[in-house]
Amino acid sequence: MEERRQSGRWQIDKPVGVRPEGRAIPLECKIQDLSFKGLKINSPEEFQEGSILTLEIPLDNGVSLNAEAAVVWHNPQESGNICGLCFTRIKDQDKGHIYRYVHKNYKDQLIKQIWQGVC
Repeated sequence: MEERRQSGRWQIDKPVGVRPEGRAIPLECKIQDLSFKGLKINSPEEFQEGSILTLEIPLDNGVSLNAEAAVVWHNPQESGNICGLCFTRIKDQDKGHIYRYVHKNYKDQLIKQIWQGVC
């Protein structure tokens, strides 16, 4: 399969609070991969393409990101609903938090992406 993403993504397994419009309490989902442009989640509920979701992404040391993302695609499976989300609102400083989190916890993936295609 040809990779179409313009930015790197990191395979992580982390909870994320997802709140569709009109929902007061976040639904607990799992992040499967994360990038500066968006994320892939596994959700117990199906979200329609184009839906805007509010995200609460806990990182390390009490840092939690609050962002919004649009559902770009979804794929229902037995294990849950896999959804691709594209950030529609995220602070630049939160992208820095993502980088620091990945650098600290997934350095091997970061180094692999830096060197991919160099040789």
